[in-house]
Amino acid sequence: MQVPSKRFVLYLISAGALLTLALWFMWRSSLNRDVPDQLLGVWVTSEPAYKDRYLEISPVTITFGTGANTESTGFIQKCDESQDGNLIQYRISYKTDDGEDNLVFSYNRLSKEIQLKNQRTFTWHQLVAR
Repeated sequence: MQVPSKRFVLYLISAGALLTLALWFMWRSSLNRDVPDQLLGVWVTSEPAYKDRYLEISPVTITFGTGANTESTGFIQKCDESQDGNLIQYRISYKTDDGEDNLVFSYNRLSKEIQLKNQRTFTWHQLVAR
């Protein structure tokens, strides 16, 4: 019986590693992370207590402007939606250095505003509407 050469073994290991990496990327891209276009952009509110705050949603990140020129950014893991008439309920799951969290809100297709689940008394609008 012939023993495989070191070069052959190295090729096999490299091919296995590349295949594993390709499968991992395909699995990650299959997650429901697609954020609808109407949510992309910077969101602000006219509520005085939040005058220096904003929410920015990109296809892969969500950033909270937390005042005093500071912000917190998370990487979007998943975006779920359910429709209820003119309202679309969203849950964006994201991951930060501090762990995992969710932003739950409704998007009004008529007014093109969002209302955060924990802020029922005011809405947020896009700085530049799409």
